[in-house]
Amino acid sequence: MSDYKQRLADAQGYYAQGLKRVATTPEPDGQKFPCGMLVKVADDLGPSMTHFESGVYAQVQHVYDHAFPTGSHNVEDYSLLIRKEPGRWYGVAWYHEWQLEEVTNPETLSMLQEELNKEAQ
Repeated sequence: MSDYKQRLADAQGYYAQGLKRVATTPEPDGQKFPCGMLVKVADDLGPSMTHFESGVYAQVQHVYDHAFPTGSHNVEDYSLLIRKEPGRWYGVAWYHEWQLEEVTNPETLSMLQEELNKEAQ
C-alpha cells in the first residue's frame, strides 16, 4: 500500500473512532452549544476563515474534544451540519464558538427542523 493510501486509511479509521465516541459518550463539560442545537453562523468569520460558509444556519454535530480527546479540553471548536440552501445540508469543521449563535426564533426553528427531518428520511 502506498504511503498516501496508508495515511488516508489511518485518517478514516481515526475519524470513524471519533464519530463512535460522539455517539456513545456524554458531551464534555463546558460545551456551550449541545449536539443537535440549531445555530446561525456569523456573517464575518474573520480573515483566516473567508473560505468557510458564513451567515448560514447549521446544526451542531460535536465539539473537537468530544470526538478527539487530546487532553487540551477543546470545547470551543465545532463540527456542524451546514445548511447551504433549503434542503441541502453538509458537514464542515471547525467553527469557533464565538462564530455561532443559538437560533431562538420559533418559526425559523420549525422550518429548519422540518428540513432536517426530510433529510433523515
